[in-house]
Amino acid sequence: MLPPYPPPTRRFWLYDKFKQVYTKQVDGGGLAIFRIVFCAVLLAEVAHLFYFRHLIFDVIPFVEGAEIGFTTPLLLWMATLVLLGLGLYTRPAALVNYGFALILFSSLKTYAYMMTPVYIGMSFLFLFLPISRRLSLDRLRLKLRYSGPRFRYEPPTTVSQLAYYAPVLVGIGFVYFDSALYKLTSPLWLTGLGMWKPLSLPYETPFNYSYLLNQEVLVKFLGYLTLVFELVFLFLYPFRRYRPWLLLIGLGLHLGVLVSLPIPLFAVGFSSLYVLVVPAGWWRRWLAPRVSRPSLAFYYDAESRLSTRVCLLLEQLDRHHAVQFRSAQDFAGQEPALQGLAPQALHAAAYSVDAKGQAYNELASYEQVLRRIGYLRPLAWLLRLPGGRALGGAAGRWIARSVAAGSGPTPAVPVGLLPGATRRTLKLAGAAAGLAGLTLLQGLVSYDTPLVRLLRRNSRLEYTLVGRGLARISEAVEGPAHNFLGIAKHPIALDEHFASYTHLIAVTYTGPDGIERFLPITQPSGQPGAYLSGAVWLKWTYSVVSAKVDQERLAKGIRSFTAFWAHQNGVDLANCRFSVKVKKIAEPLTWQRDFLNQQLRKPWQNAGFVTWHNQQFAAHLATIEAL
Repeated sequence: MLPPYPPPTRRFWLYDKFKQVYTKQVDGGGLAIFRIVFCAVLLAEVAHLFYFRHLIFDVIPFVEGAEIGFTTPLLLWMATLVLLGLGLYTRPAALVNYGFALILFSSLKTYAYMMTPVYIGMSFLFLFLPISRRLSLDRLRLKLRYSGPRFRYEPPTTVSQLAYYAPVLVGIGFVYFDSALYKLTSPLWLTGLGMWKPLSLPYETPFNYSYLLNQEVLVKFLGYLTLVFELVFLFLYPFRRYRPWLLLIGLGLHLGVLVSLPIPLFAVGFSSLYVLVVPAGWWRRWLAPRVSRPSLAFYYDAESRLSTRVCLLLEQLDRHHAVQFRSAQDFAGQEPALQGLAPQALHAAAYSVDAKGQAYNELASYEQVLRRIGYLRPLAWLLRLPGGRALGGAAGRWIARSVAAGSGPTPAVPVGLLPGATRRTLKLAGAAAGLAGLTLLQGLVSYDTPLVRLLRRNSRLEYTLVGRGLARISEAVEGPAHNFLGIAKHPIALDEHFASYTHLIAVTYTGPDGIERFLPITQPSGQPGAYLSGAVWLKWTYSVVSAKVDQERLAKGIRSFTAFWAHQNGVDLANCRFSVKVKKIAEPLTWQRDFLNQQLRKPWQNAGFVTWHNQQFAAHLATIEAL
């Protein structure tokens, strides 16, 4: 006897799990918040790059420029990020943003630090993620375009659960796991000093948390917690019961980075990814409008496509439902304040009635609506100014033309993905292949980490045909994976970064008033100054200075920083002189009480000077390593 139902087919269990995640629909509010916050962080990063563009790209800032100008591209990039954050023309903006990321972060190596691969990776994912389903102007545009008399089109607000998972896995999980593979062979981290040592070195932190650093048990616990957290995040994230703990610990660690290291945009940018770790249901509840009692009834012509869309626009802006929008055809007859008006008059103009029964029409009606929508109240005040009503009328006519021009036939079915199982299956397979490809690339890149190299040697895989082949593939894919997808190595805060780094360098300028001032490269304490943040901090600390000072590279770096500072502060390079100072510090190999304060108290030594004459630079520096 045949079974009543076909027997279930056997499939690869991982693919079934992936299909379950892909097909599950959740509220898109969290993804929209992530889009807004991440674009704001990237906008701040590009603004930072814009401010320091001459220092980063010029041969000599403001003296000998770069081969190409970067002002216009950076301004266009910032404008693109504003559009992307607002959710306006999202797909074209995402494509343009990815192009700028490839050009300015991947192709040009002069501005790079640990956050740039994350910017590239998220910009790539933005090409595919449904980031405009909520809190976007594109959604409003769709709603206005396809809504008409007696019909309101509601674009979808849900997204695949995979849209939350993919950025977290690629942007957090892969980064943490690769970083942990480096830390697991680092004596610094294996002895619990991975948190303490960077915060005890003056060139690493602009702050002084000696009280906390002197608590040996606490700082070692935080060091081990960071190591274990990075190692297990990738494996615990798929389990919902662990996510609140991952969220709490992850945000706590990055808040610590924000208030202790000169990489604030790294801390905030990485924290923005944790928006997607928050359960989607929480965002749905938090973003739900707080409904208040309507204090105004607005009557519109429900038979007019134009009136319907203008009303729809106002209703969308009224998050607290302070205005009740009613069809004049259905409800005007029930309103005592509108009795006696001919139907033609009701249809020809917009009317509103407040809680006291006072009726308004034309622009006065719209003014009342704007007053009820709190953040639009300044527009209502504008209408009361001389010429305000004329301006409001012109704006209304422009909106009418724009809405009419953007009108289109009402779709028979909701606008969205093409229907059909075949299309759905192809999208599912494409998403699975894409995520599997990113995972494979990260695995190949991480194949060259110290821990994996150690395991390869101990297992003799290193000496086999397969091992050598994988090594060659890893080397071949590393560059393209980093440049196009943000898949990269993450050797962060390791022993070699601090080894033999025993000197701090500062530059001072004595003005006409005879007062010697430290340039905002280094504070008088020896810690990073106002200029040193993000990639600029890495440029000075690990390129211009570095553990083993290269005299020629140091001179070129001082030339760039002094030229940039002089232009920003109105100092003429026709004839000026800067002093160079060095502070010798120690490198700690074990935990020591009050180590940071001991280094901060060490004196500065004169290490020479540099001069500018008629925009010609000359360096007269002592050999730093010999001091």
